[in-house]
Amino acid sequence: MKKIVLFVIIGISIVCFSTTDYSHIRSKKSPMISCGLSFIFPGLGHLYNQEYLKSGIVAGCFVLGIVFSSLNSQASATGDQYISGIFTWVFGVGAWLYGIIDAPISSIRINKYISRRYGHLFESNWDNMTLGFDASHCPNKVQLSLTLHL
Repeated sequence: MKKIVLFVIIGISIVCFSTTDYSHIRSKKSPMISCGLSFIFPGLGHLYNQEYLKSGIVAGCFVLGIVFSSLNSQASATGDQYISGIFTWVFGVGAWLYGIIDAPISSIRINKYISRRYGHLFESNWDNMTLGFDASHCPNKVQLSLTLHL
């Protein structure tokens, strides 16, 4: 039981404190759809946003909360009902609320990232500027261009 809790805490901290790379996402995402999907089942909104690791961890925490809930009914005979009930709330309800709050925020971040893309071969985005690199083949030469968007 302690190993499961430790694994989940490490997984949650990795998701919460890691930066997400949105370069593989090509289309804008609706915050309302991602919120609605997360309301139906935790992790579906992140799956819609193509954040697969975050989706798996949120759904796993929710399922773990359901497991703790079933253990809660068995723990009433042994007297450990209080601790199992706390884990049910932390993992089950916590994952559900986290998904409902974070999925639309992620959709907004994805939309901001996509709207800042200019269609270069390689792009690097910072807070207020984008640096783009292009290469094109002309007869008898290769043309390289570097563009800075402010």
